[in-house]
Amino acid sequence: MVNKNNDLSVDPLADKYPSLSPYCYSADNPVVLVDPRGMLDDWYRDDETGATFWHEGSESYIERDGVRYRNIGATYSIRQGNVIYNYTQNEVTSMTFIGMDKSNFVSQSSSTGCKIACDQMLSKEGVNSNGPRINIVNADANGVATTANANATRGINAIDNALESGNPILVGVDYKLIQVNNIPPNGDGMTDHFIVISSKTETLDHGKVTSTTYNFFDPRTSNSANGTSSLNILQINNNKIIGYYLGGTASNIPYTVTTVRTNRE
Repeated sequence: MVNKNNDLSVDPLADKYPSLSPYCYSADNPVVLVDPRGMLDDWYRDDETGATFWHEGSESYIERDGVRYRNIGATYSIRQGNVIYNYTQNEVTSMTFIGMDKSNFVSQSSSTGCKIACDQMLSKEGVNSNGPRINIVNADANGVATTANANATRGINAIDNALESGNPILVGVDYKLIQVNNIPPNGDGMTDHFIVISSKTETLDHGKVTSTTYNFFDPRTSNSANGTSSLNILQINNNKIIGYYLGGTASNIPYTVTTVRTNRE
């Protein structure tokens, strides 16, 4: 590790890790492991200042330099910019990329449709959804989404890039079994509704992503708690993005993402 005076220091727990160099920081894996004090085991916090670090052992309290630190367990979360890092022991086990705050939720009304409400949400975050549109699934004769098409990966990447840059993104979804009177409501024959993908959480195993879950804000409700519910989720299955609107409904409303309305540069 390197101390505040930029002098090289031997890891105080070097004798417990004979396979590693005594000058090695976080097992040579600083991307997924954090060891600000060179003392790996439990997280401890000074409740007055918020200072947090690892320490070997599981005492309820420890004292350093006259400051008492409380054991807060084996898990710890910290937000840096638009990313929340969640640790289990000294390993990052999930990362959440936040694109929109709940305070910027907008509900649709009889005079303001879902697309306009979504654009208003994006505008509050300084985002414009008038970039190129990417249709990512095929439709059957009834206007129901079926299989992923050749643009699916490009659409998924556009969603990920937006969220990782700290921005939300607008998508269209299909949820009806047939288009009313066979009239496509949004021009592509299957998009029934628009929502804003507000964040994504990646689950990690030793630095590798094992699953991805997207959360979305749904303008269909006037209740912001339901519209921004953490239960409103989407996941990738066979290169399709599918999920449910769950906030405040008696039954789940299944969604298939049909089109990605990319953000304009």
